[in-house]
Amino acid sequence: MQEALRLSSEKWNFGSFYSENPDCDTFLCKVLVAGAITIYLDIISRIDIQQMPLEPQDSAQRVNQLFNIFLEECSGDNCTDPAVFDPFKNDPALRQIQVDKKLKQEYINRVQQISTAFKKRFKVFNCQEILGFDPFRYAEYDEDMQAFIEEGKWQSKCNECIQFIVKKISGET
Repeated sequence: MQEALRLSSEKWNFGSFYSENPDCDTFLCKVLVAGAITIYLDIISRIDIQQMPLEPQDSAQRVNQLFNIFLEECSGDNCTDPAVFDPFKNDPALRQIQVDKKLKQEYINRVQQISTAFKKRFKVFNCQEILGFDPFRYAEYDEDMQAFIEEGKWQSKCNECIQFIVKKISGET
């Protein structure tokens, strides 16, 4: 997704990206969240922010934090529309900066577009319903379900989500 929107690898180095799992039973598809965050980064890359860290690892750490806040706030029954999450207020680099309302509205519109398309295609937003199981609770499943998970056929659904979001963000479909 970083490449799809031509986000500079010098400024945004995601080699050490880490996503936490929210402390709830269901959470948004992380690919959908990554798409929303990518849109956000595309928008803020057009803002001249003096306080914005210059080191790529600092930028990636900031995005890690924002990504995890997004997952936490929009998981379980907390959020039915990913466009409701406001990354502008949750990004420490922008907390003291007045961001143009047009940019915020652009973020909402673009995230609503990918969210609507995602829900139309996959019927749901949360990971567990898309896959049919919770990938982070492997040990809790019986042997049959563990065998299914180990087969790895479910990964094609993850790949389908990734390809879908990348195409939407890059404007291919």
